[in-house]
Amino acid sequence: MRETGHPVYVVVGQNIRLIRKARGLTQENLAAGLGVTFQQLQKYEKAANRVSCSMLIRICEQLGAHPMDLRRPSHQRPTRSLTCRGTAMRRSCISLSRACCPNCAVSAVRNCIPC
Repeated sequence: MRETGHPVYVVVGQNIRLIRKARGLTQENLAAGLGVTFQQLQKYEKAANRVSCSMLIRICEQLGAHPMDLRRPSHQRPTRSLTCRGTAMRRSCISLSRACCPNCAVSAVRNCIPC
């Protein structure tokens, strides 16, 4: 029997897929921009593999999404633009990384590049 991923990663994976499709990107397109295979991206979307904090930031950059847009269940996502700016993104990176893994907060801040 196949194990399901942690609920946080299930929501993140579902939202990566939803935003990717809304942007008109294929798994191959997004994966190429991230420097991973489409199979790896598929595993992130299905929560078969854990998305690291640094990969999460790279995914957000490629999608033009705010990190918290990936954390919210899809029915709670705002209808606003999915772009971000400066310190608001840094605070969200910290919040999201703590939700995923309390030990990742510091590395998420270092890897957070405002768009």
